[in-house]
Amino acid sequence: MPEVLELLGDVWKRHTELRLTQLILNYLHPEVQCSQLYDLEDDELLRRLRVAPPTRCVA
Repeated sequence: MPEVLELLGDVWKRHTELRLTQLILNYLHPEVQCSQLYDLEDDELLRRLRVAPPTRCVA
């Protein structure tokens, strides 16, 4: 995880206009559109991360 976070930080420094979820999806190029995730604001992502741990895992 530390390596992933470091790399995300490096990539974000080159694309500071993108929200975290946009940055991740732009690099993953998912086959299925993820508009709910793509449009998620960073402050909302922070709020959700602080409220509760994930309730399920998607494999």
